[in-house]
Amino acid sequence: MKKKLLFLLGAVSVLGAYYYQERRKKFDVPSAYRPLSMVTTPPWALEKPVVKAANELLSRLPRKDVDAFVSEETLNGVPVTIYSATNEEAPVVLYFHGGAFVYEAGPHYHEMMADYANASGCTIVFVHYRPEAYPAPLADAIQVLKAVYETTGKPVGVAGDSAGGCLAAALSLWARDHGMPLQAQMLIYPVLDREMTSVSMQEYTDTPLWNARANRAMWENYTQNGDFGYPQYVSPMRETDFSGLPSTYIEAQQFDCLRDEDLEYGRRLFEAGVPVRTYLNKGLFHGFDVLYSQDKTREIVLRRARRLKEMMENV
Repeated sequence: MKKKLLFLLGAVSVLGAYYYQERRKKFDVPSAYRPLSMVTTPPWALEKPVVKAANELLSRLPRKDVDAFVSEETLNGVPVTIYSATNEEAPVVLYFHGGAFVYEAGPHYHEMMADYANASGCTIVFVHYRPEAYPAPLADAIQVLKAVYETTGKPVGVAGDSAGGCLAAALSLWARDHGMPLQAQMLIYPVLDREMTSVSMQEYTDTPLWNARANRAMWENYTQNGDFGYPQYVSPMRETDFSGLPSTYIEAQQFDCLRDEDLEYGRRLFEAGVPVRTYLNKGLFHGFDVLYSQDKTREIVLRRARRLKEMMENV
């Protein structure tokens, strides 16, 4: 029995080492991010029992103390967390977190939002939208936007990552179409195209953290109620007129199935005359910034904040 156990442990070790080396060759990421890059999301991770258990765990994880003014409020029935560097009125940015439209926000966002507020000089309104199928998340976003418009005379912008980037882009389109023009949008590796036809989407079925197989499961969940006749508010790439949108920051990652649709969205905005800056982070992957303590992560977050400051102050 002991020999069999030792043989089994040896075999597992060999297979693990082989997997590690193959992943390293396929996805050459910085050493600090290498352990995280060994993981990719299976489609079943978006099934309800798994999501429920994960969200319960997320709700119990502690948040670090941050050097910012933080308050918990409700705007038009939607819970938000507000971060600001001072008590003075400042430009407002609505932020929408990622999580495949089903997961709650992880604790790293708390520190990140405080840093965005401090480095950009903006008030960050972190929106706790309902993690449900469309249209609930966008409806919550619209309600928060309306509340902010009614109470501030300062410029208003939107930002978000992954699924939250989709909400930010969709809200920008909605705001333009409904007479509430925004000052800026910051889209971090955003989900944009439910058609999933890009080269990176075809190629990257096992990329670190996020992949095309999980992306398809996400779209199936999110669009189960249909698009109610507004496909562009579900999948912003379906828009045919990109003119009149706010100044935009788009960030894509090299090893991300969403990479090509993010770069294409930037191109379409540019061709429509929208001021846009598009960044491609070499060697990084979707969700890398969950490792918030890493120097490279903080460097990139600071770059985002600086660009956000520029866009929000350029009135």
